[in-house]
Amino acid sequence: MMAFTRKKEQVLKSLYTAHGRKKHDLCVCEGVRACREFLLSPLVKSLDFMLVSDDFNFPENFPKLNSELIFRIPNTDLKKITSTKNSQGILIVAKRPKNDYKQIILGKDPFAVLLEGISDPGNMGTILRTVKAVGLKKIYLTKGSVDPFSEKVIRSAMAAQFFLDIIIIENCDTMLQVVNIGDVKNIWRTDCHKGASLFEVEDLFDKSVIVFGSEATGTSEIINSKAVTIPMPGNSESINLAQSVTVFLFEAVRRKILRKD
Repeated sequence: MMAFTRKKEQVLKSLYTAHGRKKHDLCVCEGVRACREFLLSPLVKSLDFMLVSDDFNFPENFPKLNSELIFRIPNTDLKKITSTKNSQGILIVAKRPKNDYKQIILGKDPFAVLLEGISDPGNMGTILRTVKAVGLKKIYLTKGSVDPFSEKVIRSAMAAQFFLDIIIIENCDTMLQVVNIGDVKNIWRTDCHKGASLFEVEDLFDKSVIVFGSEATGTSEIINSKAVTIPMPGNSESINLAQSVTVFLFEAVRRKILRKD
């Protein structure tokens, strides 16, 4: 087994910063379940190496991996590198997928989800995990959102991002270009206080883009968009952003817009 070099350690430590991830085009996936999901994902070939503690035992259901890609180091040394307080003794370093600017193109998808300016890693991770769970294959983010391949988001998403095409667009004005070329029929702007009920809008998922903004500021005022809301009989100010996305996406499942083939 090859030795874990000082150079690799320095690169790994840098990946816990946005600058380091951009410089090396790599990201870190931590924890047993997240690493297992990564190894089962379509992006498994992007794996650079795996680092485990000297006392780590692979679970029986863990995917097999070329031993030359596995490095073992003392548990005390691994704890100094990882971002978690209670390290599970395993992490993966992988190539970060390219996600440069693209237009919104629905293709065969009935609708798309766009996250505008989402800054909370926990919310982003939970949303990505939900998007995967309902069977969508891609999601759009505006520039300025939290890095979907930061270690915190990957851990929160349970590595769901490695199953998705995550597309970064400049801003919400990009959607107007899509509407002009006829790929999208509707732009729905989620709103906590006003708009049509998501349970009553018949064409909510018909060639639509559904925009979710941050909990602090909501969505921007998007030209030609229509407001849609989650009815809240309890008169709450709002609910958690990730919960809101979950309600919308599973409404698409309930309507059988999204379903298993």
